[in-house]
Amino acid sequence: MKLSKYDEKCIQLITTDGTVYEGACTYNNSEYGECVFGRAEESLEIFNFLFYKSEIKYVKELDSQQGLFGHFNTPYGTVEKLIVEDGLDGIEDALDCEQDENTIRLLRYLNVLKRSGDPAYTTIKDGVEELVDGIIEYNTNPEVLSEANNLKR
Repeated sequence: MKLSKYDEKCIQLITTDGTVYEGACTYNNSEYGECVFGRAEESLEIFNFLFYKSEIKYVKELDSQQGLFGHFNTPYGTVEKLIVEDGLDGIEDALDCEQDENTIRLLRYLNVLKRSGDPAYTTIKDGVEELVDGIIEYNTNPEVLSEANNLKR
């Protein structure tokens, strides 16, 4: 499997344990992996989640797919759930990324948590609202701004 062809692409990735992840990814070659992560193995990165080649069972490019949720099969997924579980610091790091596709998915998930009254959202509400204010002020992508404004309502 040639991981470099997925650099800066929207992908669906299935790990060897069967977990499915979707998101815009970055490719890391083995030299970079050794220098930065201490492991000389190619990897793909979605947000701050690192997937080494030996841990990847399957990768599918989703860039040519266009549907209700853009390139993705679902409005949000495993990555977004794990980010929220990590708390406000993880959410801040994720919302600070330069991949708008990922930002949109995280904002959608936060919106679902807010609208459902999920207790996980109430503990991070104030911090999330502050982060969303920053997105509204500085981001120029209409889809990102739409999702951010939905969360503010």
